[in-house]
Amino acid sequence: MTGVKRTPDQIEPQTRSLIEQVLSGHKPWPITLLGSVGTGKTSAALCVLDTLWPGVYLTVAEAMEELIQAQDGKLLKFDQPCSPIRWWRRWCELPLTVLDEVGARDRISDFHYEVVNRCIDTRRDRPAVVVSNLNLGEIDRIYDDRISSRLAAGTVITMTGKDRRIA
Repeated sequence: MTGVKRTPDQIEPQTRSLIEQVLSGHKPWPITLLGSVGTGKTSAALCVLDTLWPGVYLTVAEAMEELIQAQDGKLLKFDQPCSPIRWWRRWCELPLTVLDEVGARDRISDFHYEVVNRCIDTRRDRPAVVVSNLNLGEIDRIYDDRISSRLAAGTVITMTGKDRRIA
């Protein structure tokens, strides 16, 4: 994702400390960044991605779009056709994944649910960052308790403050 300014010094010290504890193995994966719009969640996630590169950043919508293209035989990764099986294998093997905009819509399709569930489940105990404007209770309401439980098992960080985009 380009255009998002990010440097670790822009992350609130308490949040940066929690992220560093996960990176050093003292707190569990995944990192789940929750909070209102503009509080720096995506910037913080991208800082983690910069630290553990290579990895991938995708919104839920982008992951769904790539999987649909893969199913239709239209997705190329590294100049090669990418099937859904290959897409999932790559997702599992990357050093880090960042899944953004979890719960960005109030209603979700079965496909949406399955993509989010599998993206999170296949990264259990592995480096992953999940980003949402919702809290765990709202994620539970939109998805279900399996997804919110998997996220709660990691390190949940609630980011607060004013919208940095318009401040």
